[in-house]
Amino acid sequence: MPARLWLLLLALLLAGCAPAAPAAPARQIQLVADPAPILAALPPDVAAGDVAAPPAPVDPVVLAAWGDPAAAWRDMARQAAALDGLDEAGVRAELAALDAAMSDGLALADLARAEGHAIADEAVLAEVAARQIARAHPLRADAARDAAPTAAWAGCWRGDASAPAVVAGRLLGAALADALAAQEPTNDAPAAAVRQGR
Repeated sequence: MPARLWLLLLALLLAGCAPAAPAAPARQIQLVADPAPILAALPPDVAAGDVAAPPAPVDPVVLAAWGDPAAAWRDMARQAAALDGLDEAGVRAELAALDAAMSDGLALADLARAEGHAIADEAVLAEVAARQIARAHPLRADAARDAAPTAAWAGCWRGDASAPAVVAGRLLGAALADALAAQEPTNDAPAAAVRQGR
C-alpha cells in the first residue's frame, strides 16, 4: 500500500478517536424564580404571512450600531446613569443588574426555543434592556424606548431572524421585564430595612 494512503488512513483513524468538543454550557436563569408562567404567556407561533418587518434603516450606521446588542444596551445604561449622577459603584451595580436581566432573557429564549417557539435574541434583549433602563432612569426612558424597535428588528434586517421570531422575542422580553419589575419590592425589602435601621 502506498505510504500516502497509509498516512490518509492514519489521519482518519486519529480523527475518529479524537474526543468530541464539549457542548456549550446551558445559560442559567439568575433572577426569575419560576420561568414557567413567562413561557406559558407566549402565544402559538405567528404565521410568517401575518407579520411584516418594518423597512430597514436607510443609514447602514444605524444597523451597525446594534451589531453587539448587549454592549450597545450597556453603553446606553452607562450614559443614563452618568447623566443622572450615579457614582462609579452605582453604575457598576446597575450594569450588573442589567447583565443579569439580559442573561435571563437569553436563557428564557433558549427554553422557549426548546418548546418549539421561534425567538429572536435581539428582540428579547431590546424589551428587557429598554424597560430596565426606563425604570431605573425615568428621565431617559424615551431614548431607551425609541431605541428598542430598531434593536429588536436588527437581526431580522440582517437575515438572522424571521419576523415572527422578532414578535415572539419582544413578547417574551416584555413578560420577563414585567416579572422582574414585580419582584423589585421583594428584592429591595432587605436593603430598605437596613436603611431604616431595622
